Amino acid sequence: MPEGLALALATQGLVLIMAVKFLAGLTYGFAGFGAALIFIPLSSLFVPPQVAVGVMAVSSVGSLFTVFRPAWAEADRTRVMWMLIPAFVTLTPGVWLLGTLDVTALRWIISAVIGVSLVAMITGYRRAVAPSNAMLAGIGGGAGLVGGLTGLTGPVVILFNLSGREDARIMRANTLCFLTLLGTLMIPQLTLQGLFTAQVLWLGLIMLPVYIVATWLGRRLFDPRRQGLYRGLGYAVIAGAVLVGLPLWD
Repeated sequence: MPEGLALALATQGLVLIMAVKFLAGLTYGFAGFGAALIFIPLSSLFVPPQVAVGVMAVSSVGSLFTVFRPAWAEADRTRVMWMLIPAFVTLTPGVWLLGTLDVTALRWIISAVIGVSLVAMITGYRRAVAPSNAMLAGIGGGAGLVGGLTGLTGPVVILFNLSGREDARIMRANTLCFLTLLGTLMIPQLTLQGLFTAQVLWLGLIMLPVYIVATWLGRRLFDPRRQGLYRGLGYAVIAGAVLVGLPLWD
Protein backbone atom coordinates (compact mmCIF):
# COMPACT_ATOMS: atom_id res chain seq x y z
CA MET A 1 0.00 0.00 0.00
CA PRO A 2 1.41 3.46 -0.87
CA GLU A 3 2.62 5.36 2.19
CA GLY A 4 0.42 8.36 1.38
CA LEU A 5 -2.67 6.15 1.20
CA ALA A 6 -1.78 4.51 4.52
CA LEU A 7 -1.44 7.93 6.15
CA ALA A 8 -4.73 9.06 4.65
CA LEU A 9 -6.60 5.99 5.90
CA ALA A 10 -5.11 6.53 9.36
CA THR A 11 -6.35 10.13 9.53
CA GLN A 12 -8.19 10.87 12.77
CA GLY A 13 -11.92 11.26 12.21
CA LEU A 14 -11.78 10.11 8.57
CA VAL A 15 -15.42 8.96 8.53
CA LEU A 16 -16.58 12.24 10.05
CA ILE A 17 -14.52 14.21 7.51
CA MET A 18 -16.23 12.22 4.74
CA ALA A 19 -19.62 13.07 6.25
CA VAL A 20 -18.65 16.75 6.34
CA LYS A 21 -17.58 16.51 2.71
CA PHE A 22 -20.94 15.05 1.73
CA LEU A 23 -22.78 17.85 3.53
CA ALA A 24 -20.54 20.44 1.86
CA GLY A 25 -21.12 18.96 -1.59
CA LEU A 26 -24.86 18.69 -1.09
CA THR A 27 -25.08 22.32 -0.06
CA TYR A 28 -22.92 23.41 -2.97
CA GLY A 29 -25.09 21.50 -5.40
CA PHE A 30 -28.41 23.05 -4.42
CA ALA A 31 -27.35 26.47 -3.13
CA GLY A 32 -24.48 27.20 -5.52
CA PHE A 33 -22.12 28.17 -2.70
CA GLY A 34 -20.92 27.08 0.73
CA ALA A 35 -18.77 23.98 0.14
CA ALA A 36 -15.51 25.41 1.49
CA LEU A 37 -17.36 27.49 4.10
CA ILE A 38 -18.61 24.21 5.56
CA PHE A 39 -15.73 21.84 4.88
CA ILE A 40 -12.71 23.95 5.89
CA PRO A 41 -13.72 24.86 9.49
CA LEU A 42 -15.19 21.43 10.30
CA SER A 43 -12.41 19.33 8.78
CA SER A 44 -9.86 21.56 10.54
CA LEU A 45 -11.08 19.99 13.77
CA PHE A 46 -9.27 16.81 12.67
CA VAL A 47 -6.46 17.92 10.34
CA PRO A 48 -4.38 21.13 10.01
CA PRO A 49 -5.96 23.84 7.83
CA GLN A 50 -3.18 23.37 5.27
CA VAL A 51 -4.30 19.76 4.78
CA ALA A 52 -7.98 20.71 4.72
CA VAL A 53 -7.32 23.27 1.98
CA GLY A 54 -5.45 20.72 -0.14
CA VAL A 55 -8.17 18.10 0.30
CA MET A 56 -10.80 20.65 -0.66
CA ALA A 57 -8.89 21.48 -3.82
CA VAL A 58 -8.54 17.85 -4.91
CA SER A 59 -12.08 16.84 -4.17
CA SER A 60 -13.44 19.99 -5.81
CA VAL A 61 -12.26 18.56 -9.12
CA GLY A 62 -15.43 16.50 -8.87
CA SER A 63 -17.43 19.64 -9.55
CA LEU A 64 -16.03 19.61 -13.08
CA PHE A 65 -18.07 16.46 -13.70
CA THR A 66 -21.25 17.39 -11.86
CA VAL A 67 -22.11 21.10 -11.78
CA PHE A 68 -19.60 22.83 -14.04
CA ARG A 69 -20.83 21.96 -17.53
CA PRO A 70 -24.47 23.06 -17.09
CA ALA A 71 -23.32 26.14 -15.16
CA TRP A 72 -20.80 27.09 -17.88
CA ALA A 73 -23.61 27.02 -20.44
CA GLU A 74 -25.57 29.62 -18.42
CA ALA A 75 -22.71 31.73 -17.06
CA ASP A 76 -21.48 35.12 -18.19
CA ARG A 77 -18.13 33.68 -19.27
CA THR A 78 -16.45 37.02 -19.86
CA ARG A 79 -17.22 38.11 -16.32
CA VAL A 80 -15.98 34.80 -14.93
CA MET A 81 -12.64 35.15 -16.73
CA TRP A 82 -12.17 38.78 -15.67
CA MET A 83 -12.30 37.50 -12.07
CA LEU A 84 -10.51 34.18 -12.53
CA ILE A 85 -7.23 35.39 -14.06
CA PRO A 86 -6.31 37.89 -11.29
CA ALA A 87 -7.53 35.37 -8.71
CA PHE A 88 -5.00 32.83 -9.97
CA VAL A 89 -2.23 35.42 -9.70
CA THR A 90 -3.04 36.37 -6.10
CA LEU A 91 -3.28 32.74 -5.02
CA THR A 92 0.52 32.76 -4.80
CA PRO A 93 0.95 35.14 -1.82
CA GLY A 94 -2.18 33.70 -0.21
CA VAL A 95 -0.83 30.13 -0.30
CA TRP A 96 2.52 31.37 1.01
CA LEU A 97 0.74 32.81 4.05
CA LEU A 98 -1.18 29.55 4.46
CA GLY A 99 2.09 27.66 4.77
CA THR A 100 3.65 30.25 7.10
CA LEU A 101 1.05 31.16 9.72
CA ASP A 102 0.33 29.25 12.94
CA VAL A 103 -2.48 26.67 12.78
CA THR A 104 -4.56 28.31 15.51
CA ALA A 105 -4.17 31.72 13.91
CA LEU A 106 -5.33 30.26 10.60
CA ARG A 107 -8.41 28.76 12.21
CA TRP A 108 -9.32 32.11 13.78
CA ILE A 109 -8.84 33.87 10.44
CA ILE A 110 -10.99 31.25 8.71
CA SER A 111 -13.75 31.65 11.30
CA ALA A 112 -13.60 35.45 11.02
CA VAL A 113 -13.81 35.41 7.21
CA ILE A 114 -16.80 33.07 7.29
CA GLY A 115 -18.52 35.02 10.07
CA VAL A 116 -18.21 38.39 8.33
CA SER A 117 -19.31 36.87 5.02
CA LEU A 118 -22.32 35.20 6.57
CA VAL A 119 -23.48 38.38 8.30
CA ALA A 120 -23.19 40.32 5.05
CA MET A 121 -25.18 37.68 3.16
CA ILE A 122 -27.93 37.40 5.76
CA THR A 123 -28.35 41.16 6.16
CA GLY A 124 -28.81 41.47 2.40
CA TYR A 125 -25.90 43.73 1.48
CA ARG A 126 -26.50 45.23 -1.95
CA ARG A 127 -24.09 47.06 -4.22
CA ALA A 128 -25.44 50.12 -5.94
CA VAL A 129 -23.54 50.02 -9.22
CA ALA A 130 -23.04 47.58 -12.07
CA PRO A 131 -19.51 46.13 -12.05
CA SER A 132 -16.80 47.42 -14.37
CA ASN A 133 -14.02 45.18 -15.64
CA ALA A 134 -11.63 46.80 -13.15
CA MET A 135 -14.05 45.99 -10.31
CA LEU A 136 -14.36 42.40 -11.51
CA ALA A 137 -10.56 42.07 -11.57
CA GLY A 138 -10.31 43.52 -8.06
CA ILE A 139 -12.96 41.13 -6.75
CA GLY A 140 -11.15 38.20 -8.36
CA GLY A 141 -7.81 39.29 -6.93
CA GLY A 142 -9.29 39.57 -3.45
CA ALA A 143 -10.90 36.16 -3.78
CA GLY A 144 -7.59 34.62 -4.81
CA LEU A 145 -5.68 36.13 -1.89
CA VAL A 146 -8.28 35.12 0.69
CA GLY A 147 -8.69 31.73 -0.95
CA GLY A 148 -4.98 31.00 -0.93
CA LEU A 149 -4.69 31.96 2.73
CA THR A 150 -7.77 30.15 4.02
CA GLY A 151 -8.99 27.81 1.29
CA LEU A 152 -12.16 29.91 1.19
CA THR A 153 -12.17 30.88 -2.47
CA GLY A 154 -15.84 31.77 -2.32
CA PRO A 155 -16.72 34.50 0.22
CA VAL A 156 -15.54 37.54 -1.75
CA VAL A 157 -17.15 36.38 -5.00
CA ILE A 158 -20.28 35.01 -3.31
CA LEU A 159 -20.90 38.36 -1.61
CA PHE A 160 -20.29 40.19 -4.86
CA ASN A 161 -22.63 37.99 -6.89
CA LEU A 162 -25.38 37.67 -4.30
CA SER A 163 -25.38 41.42 -3.70
CA GLY A 164 -26.08 42.22 -7.34
CA ARG A 165 -29.40 42.71 -9.07
CA GLU A 166 -28.54 40.61 -12.10
CA ASP A 167 -30.45 37.47 -13.06
CA ALA A 168 -30.21 34.99 -10.18
CA ARG A 169 -29.67 31.98 -12.45
CA ILE A 170 -26.72 33.64 -14.21
CA MET A 171 -25.19 34.79 -10.92
CA ARG A 172 -25.47 31.26 -9.51
CA ALA A 173 -23.82 29.88 -12.66
CA ASN A 174 -21.03 32.48 -12.47
CA THR A 175 -20.34 31.55 -8.86
CA LEU A 176 -20.28 27.81 -9.56
CA CYS A 177 -17.91 28.23 -12.51
CA PHE A 178 -15.54 30.56 -10.69
CA LEU A 179 -15.33 28.42 -7.55
CA THR A 180 -14.86 25.19 -9.48
CA LEU A 181 -12.11 26.56 -11.71
CA LEU A 182 -10.26 28.42 -8.94
CA GLY A 183 -10.48 25.41 -6.63
CA THR A 184 -8.86 23.29 -9.33
CA LEU A 185 -6.17 25.92 -9.98
CA MET A 186 -5.31 25.79 -6.27
CA ILE A 187 -3.62 22.43 -6.82
CA PRO A 188 -0.59 23.66 -8.82
CA GLN A 189 -0.13 26.56 -6.39
CA LEU A 190 -0.11 24.22 -3.38
CA THR A 191 2.28 21.87 -5.20
CA LEU A 192 4.77 24.62 -6.05
CA GLN A 193 4.88 25.73 -2.42
CA GLY A 194 5.28 22.23 -0.96
CA LEU A 195 1.85 21.93 0.67
CA PHE A 196 0.50 19.26 -1.64
CA THR A 197 1.72 16.02 -0.05
CA ALA A 198 0.92 12.39 -0.85
CA GLN A 199 -1.38 12.27 2.19
CA VAL A 200 -3.30 15.30 0.95
CA LEU A 201 -3.62 13.76 -2.52
CA TRP A 202 -4.97 10.46 -1.22
CA LEU A 203 -7.34 12.14 1.24
CA GLY A 204 -8.66 14.23 -1.63
CA LEU A 205 -9.10 11.16 -3.82
CA ILE A 206 -10.95 9.38 -1.02
CA MET A 207 -13.28 12.37 -0.71
CA LEU A 208 -13.72 12.77 -4.47
CA PRO A 209 -16.51 10.18 -5.04
CA VAL A 210 -18.29 11.40 -1.92
CA TYR A 211 -18.23 14.95 -3.23
CA ILE A 212 -19.28 13.96 -6.74
CA VAL A 213 -22.34 12.09 -5.46
CA ALA A 214 -23.26 14.88 -3.05
CA THR A 215 -23.00 17.70 -5.60
CA TRP A 216 -24.91 15.66 -8.18
CA LEU A 217 -27.67 15.02 -5.65
CA GLY A 218 -27.71 18.67 -4.60
CA ARG A 219 -28.02 19.80 -8.21
CA ARG A 220 -30.91 17.40 -8.73
CA LEU A 221 -32.65 18.92 -5.70
CA PHE A 222 -32.24 22.48 -7.01
CA ASP A 223 -35.51 24.15 -7.98
CA PRO A 224 -35.31 27.80 -9.18
CA ARG A 225 -38.71 28.45 -7.61
CA ARG A 226 -37.28 27.73 -4.15
CA GLN A 227 -34.08 29.74 -4.26
CA GLY A 228 -34.92 31.55 -1.04
CA LEU A 229 -35.35 28.27 0.81
CA TYR A 230 -32.06 26.87 -0.50
CA ARG A 231 -30.22 30.06 0.36
CA GLY A 232 -31.62 29.99 3.90
CA LEU A 233 -30.62 26.36 4.37
CA GLY A 234 -27.14 27.19 3.10
CA TYR A 235 -26.82 30.03 5.61
CA ALA A 236 -27.94 27.78 8.47
CA VAL A 237 -25.47 25.02 7.63
CA ILE A 238 -22.59 27.50 7.24
CA ALA A 239 -23.43 29.15 10.57
CA GLY A 240 -23.41 25.77 12.30
CA ALA A 241 -20.09 24.86 10.70
CA VAL A 242 -18.31 28.04 11.77
CA LEU A 243 -19.61 27.76 15.35
CA VAL A 244 -18.52 24.15 15.71
CA GLY A 245 -15.16 24.88 14.06
CA LEU A 246 -14.15 27.72 16.41
CA PRO A 247 -10.81 27.07 18.17
CA LEU A 248 -12.59 27.87 21.46
CA TRP A 249 -13.82 24.28 21.77
CA ASP A 250 -10.40 22.61 21.52
